Amino acid sequence: MRLAREGKLVTHHTDRSVLTLMSMDSVIEKDITTLPPDMPMGKMINVLTSSNDNLIPVVDDSGRLLGIIDINKIRHIVFRTELYHRFKVNQLMTPVPAILYDNEPMEEVMEAFDKTNAEALPVVDINNRLKGYINKTRMYKVYRQLVADFSAE
Repeated sequence: MRLAREGKLVTHHTDRSVLTLMSMDSVIEKDITTLPPDMPMGKMINVLTSSNDNLIPVVDDSGRLLGIIDINKIRHIVFRTELYHRFKVNQLMTPVPAILYDNEPMEEVMEAFDKTNAEALPVVDINNRLKGYINKTRMYKVYRQLVADFSAE
């Protein structure tokens, strides 16, 4: 009761209100590295060494999302230089755990993260062209800030 009187109680109603205030544009990361599916593994390794991301999207010439390279899943072969000409990106990529659409409500975005337990999820348009990634840490940071701002009012 005391928290409610002080306006510090965040209810489900407040939670939903905050989610409607959040926009996809406020949390999407658009500056990302992508890989073509036919790139040889050796060239892919060079790209990975200059990236800070653990997940690299694989896209075709039209920008359509095909899958991801998860560095953690290929770590065991990264230093095997004899394989660099044997494999291509499309042989090493894995499906994404979930796809978010650029017009999707933030409540559904939160649910997708809860269901998949993913650290980051790709955002695509209606034609499956990659728009960027949403990082769970960044999304929750924006969410917590909005809850704090909302509670302060």
